[in-house]
Parts: sequence; structure tokens; C-alpha cells
Amino acid sequence: MATTGSPKTYYILYGFAEGKLHSRTLEHGLQERGLIKASQLADADVIIGHSGGCLLASNANSVFIDPTGWPEKSFFSKFIDKLVKDMKARKREKATVKFLLKLLSNLWYILIHPMYNLRMVRPYRRVNKPSFTSALACTIIRNEDDSWCTPEIASIYPNSKVYTLPGEHDDCWSNPEPYVEIIQKVANG
Repeated sequence: MATTGSPKTYYILYGFAEGKLHSRTLEHGLQERGLIKASQLADADVIIGHSGGCLLASNANSVFIDPTGWPEKSFFSKFIDKLVKDMKARKREKATVKFLLKLLSNLWYILIHPMYNLRMVRPYRRVNKPSFTSALACTIIRNEDDSWCTPEIASIYPNSKVYTLPGEHDDCWSNPEPYVEIIQKVANG
């Protein structure tokens, strides 16, 4: 971790099939606020996990954005729900090309980072078990219209502070300002 008084650093743990192409706008916002990207997870003052990437972090200085966890819904139903919501939102925004490009980038990250994506499988099976999550004390940001993160996320992570923001599962990538504000608070302690 960086020392006190030095610029605060962050590291992003991407969700399944995600990567740097998704986080450009969020990272720009973080850097505008003076945060610096750490080259390694161990060097970060704050760890940002999105979706399945949250399953790879276990640090008090973590910010989990829409962590995977909804015991009452199957993986398949969550996946289909998110896909339908994405398609409808992009159609409303007249951004079908944007939707297709996002799908292509997701496929790209599945192909180039298969082991990273597979690392999320084992903890995904445990995420709804209290022994796995109850000890974690972190900051959680949940979007109101999220397909992967239960509205009852505080019961899965009882020692964590939970913020609720409007939007969908991937809004942190396209509308980063409210997330940046919360991340900066966590980084500054």
C-alpha cells in the first residue's frame, strides 16, 4: 500500500468477460480526481471489484460494485435478465452498435483471459454462503436495476457499508461519476 500523504492508488478487478476497454471512462474519472492506477493489486490503496471480480478481493479497502450474489436466482436467469435489460436500454438510447461492440469486447476478454475468468467460478459457488462473505467489511455499491446483485446484498455482506445508485449492472463503465465519488471517499479513508 502507498504511504500516507502520497497520491492514493487503485486497482480494478474486472468481472467475467471484462477488461480495460470497459473501464476507460471510470479510470479517466478516477485519474481526474488524483487517484493513480497501481500496477499490482498489493500496491493499491483501494481495490475496485466489479461483478464477479468482487469474488477475487477480500480487503477492507475494497469497493464492490454490483457484486455477484443473488441466492434466489439461477446463473442462467441472471444472465438472460442482464442481456435483455442491456438490449432494451441500448435500443432506448438508440445505441445498438454500442451494444454489439460491448458484446464483442466481452467475447474478446473471454478468449484472451480464460484463466482469469475461470478463477471466479469456485468463489461464485460459495458467495451466497455466510461463512464466505460475513467476515468481509468493505464498501458495496448496488445499482437499483441490477440482474446479478440482490437488493438484499447487505444480508450477504453484513459488515459492509452499502450504497444504492440508480441504473443497471454495468453503469459504472458508462456513468462513472457517482462511483468515482464513493471510491475517492474510501481511498481517502
